[in-house]
Amino acid sequence: MSITEIWKAWDKFWFSETSPLTVAVYRVLFGLIVFLDLAMLTPDLYNFYGAHGWLSTQSVLNWTGVDGLSLFHLCPENDTFLTIVHVALLLTAASLMIGFKSRLCAFLLYLGINSYYHRDPFLLNSGDTYMRVSMFFLIFAASGRALSIDKWLADKKQKTDDPARPDFDNYRSVSIWPLRLLQLVLWSVYCHTFVRKFWGETWYDGTAVYYSSRVEDLQRFPLPFVFDQLWTINFLTYATLALELALFTLIWVKELRYWVIGAAIIFHLTIDYHMNIPFFEYLMIISYVLFAYPQDVAWVLRKARDYLHRPKKVKTKKVKVESKSAET
Repeated sequence: MSITEIWKAWDKFWFSETSPLTVAVYRVLFGLIVFLDLAMLTPDLYNFYGAHGWLSTQSVLNWTGVDGLSLFHLCPENDTFLTIVHVALLLTAASLMIGFKSRLCAFLLYLGINSYYHRDPFLLNSGDTYMRVSMFFLIFAASGRALSIDKWLADKKQKTDDPARPDFDNYRSVSIWPLRLLQLVLWSVYCHTFVRKFWGETWYDGTAVYYSSRVEDLQRFPLPFVFDQLWTINFLTYATLALELALFTLIWVKELRYWVIGAAIIFHLTIDYHMNIPFFEYLMIISYVLFAYPQDVAWVLRKARDYLHRPKKVKTKKVKVESKSAET
């Protein structure tokens, strides 16, 4: 391969165009996850982030030493302001789902999620970090160009409405680089976890899954046989490493991509069945749509649309008519 060919491949990877459908589907699913995550915080909102919460703003600042970007700097330790921010974020997440002012919603949600992080980072996990970073890059994506109120309003203004039942493949192409950045965020997650695990002693000797399955505070439903046999523990430990390796290497291979994604979905659903880590597994699963090809996404949406609009079967009763010949 020549330098010219390498340069062309690089240019195509970053600066070609693609359908906005893939990132639009991601926007809908991502907005749903963020909405549910914010809703889950609501019952304990004041315990976590209130003026008399478990940790004061000053205590967090003393520990972290970082006074990061946060809306709560505008009105610190004020429960009324906290309530306004939280309700506004819930509405913004719903607006992101339906695609109304998509970029603005992504920006506001990034500020809000970041504000909660800097108010008390000890409540959050790596999934929340992934959510913040992904939301930042979603700001730059043309996620409102498909499946959105933004698209509907733009078409109405220009009087170029799409057909009533579109094929989901007639959207105007957009720059691909924001999608690439979102893909690389997911790529970095699995690259980081694989590298960190690879040098761990328990991952090296094949016993890591045994210890992770014994964290009782996170257990949801038991899998007694699976985690009580040495051979299954060894298999699952090494299979985890192999899958995470594939998720930042083989996922880029066209012929293997969907096989890797399918295995990863089973992997995360199994973890979700056994361990209670709210929304983390589903956040990873919905992110795989970023690696789906637009034509395949369009095909799935068409199938779903046709199923929902299928004609209803009319039940008819068969009536048996018996006729008697008249006697003469």
